[in-house]
Amino acid sequence: MKPPFDSTSVSSVSSVVLGSFQSEYEKRLAAWSDIQEHLPFLYEHAAKSKSVLELGVRSGISTAALLAGVERSGGNLWSVDIEKPRVPEWWFVSPIWGLTIGDDLDPEVARLQPDKIDMLFIDTTHFYEQTMAELRVYVPRVNPGGIACCHDTELPALPGYPEGYESFMVAKALEAFCAETGLKWENRTGSYGLGVIRI
Repeated sequence: MKPPFDSTSVSSVSSVVLGSFQSEYEKRLAAWSDIQEHLPFLYEHAAKSKSVLELGVRSGISTAALLAGVERSGGNLWSVDIEKPRVPEWWFVSPIWGLTIGDDLDPEVARLQPDKIDMLFIDTTHFYEQTMAELRVYVPRVNPGGIACCHDTELPALPGYPEGYESFMVAKALEAFCAETGLKWENRTGSYGLGVIRI
């Protein structure tokens, strides 16, 4: 089943030619990014998943890894971003990708996402309250045996970051959420850290 698709996000797709997400992933894996070291982990787990949900797309670096993974597994990726991502136009019409443009905590946006998923990936504002809310809404959707991942567990407060951001807010949210739910999380170091909850 193709994920829900927001057709308003694509200006013109009539002449788009579909490509391979494996090549898109390999291209991004070869270039430095703030998540580069975690891309193989995301790819590997998406390749074992039939249903993956990603919160936060931006330029599609992690998205490419997740799409290449579900391309291999025969699954689907659902993504949510507050604005249209900066990705190749042909991605928007792929039968394995569904994009919702909006706030992932908006009840209507949350309703459009799958009720049950094998993998959750969160890479949004990195603020404590937002991350906690996203974990509370979406981790319960992860099937037993699945995983939930949060990027930027090792992100310090950097110059130019939005007012109110404090160092390591994602890690603090993971710690609080796991204390609240009885779950455990592990931290994968490098590329600003990746927190992983195994369900």
